[in-house]
Amino acid sequence: MKFISNPAETTTAVTDIMLALVAFGSIVFLRNLQLNSTGLWKINIWSAAIGLIGLAAALGATAHGLVLPRAFHRRIWLALNMALSLAISLFVVGVVYDLWGFEISLTTLPILLIAGLGFYLTTLIYPGIFFLFIVYEGVALVFALAPIFF
Repeated sequence: MKFISNPAETTTAVTDIMLALVAFGSIVFLRNLQLNSTGLWKINIWSAAIGLIGLAAALGATAHGLVLPRAFHRRIWLALNMALSLAISLFVVGVVYDLWGFEISLTTLPILLIAGLGFYLTTLIYPGIFFLFIVYEGVALVFALAPIFF
């Protein structure tokens, strides 16, 4: 195993490791909360979203921090894009739960997971364009913040 010598890539890898540790620690915190059954649904959704962010960060640390064969590096990025797309979808499901409750979030879960898979498939068609993720994430964040302003 050989580490990348580029300082910018190394810094990105270290940042990703810290993000992964915070994400996985957050899941431990959430799992220790004692709530009723609908609260458990909320904990599961947020834990899954945060876990996927942690997974993407760990994969990012690998992709940015290690010298890898080209084919393996590409597979890491495919898995990372899948984790990020599903994390954003589950983030929106969590927001839907907070806005409209358990039943609506349960109904939107499959729709948003399909949307996440659609985004992932888009990254297969247009590989290497991180801008697509920024747009996808931006739409989700605007959705999450819109109730504050309206």
